[in-house]
Amino acid sequence: MSRISAERCRLSACRRFVFASIVCMTSLLAFIPIANRLIIESRASGFTRFLKLAFSDTRLVLGNWQDYILSLLESFPIMPVVGLLSAAAIALLCAKIIIKYFSALTLARHLKIVNK
Repeated sequence: MSRISAERCRLSACRRFVFASIVCMTSLLAFIPIANRLIIESRASGFTRFLKLAFSDTRLVLGNWQDYILSLLESFPIMPVVGLLSAAAIALLCAKIIIKYFSALTLARHLKIVNK
């Protein structure tokens, strides 16, 4: 009976490992269009122009720093950044699950070899 239970646990770990791997790959592949969208929206909103202004004309920026910061915040493309951060969080959580179940599967395989 314990062998059946151990085999069920191993199959469950294998399924979770495969599912987490697929989700991780999907979230990593989602980085490309989300990053592209971030670049497009930051250029369209003028965020990159405002950001470049900080390095080209620091005297003007320091003189009007409050308006400058408000302009940066207004033109900041928040939705692509949220998408990028959520894809990163999903990828990291899936990587954690993959590592956990990969070590469990390799340990189970090692114990099976030793017990034979």
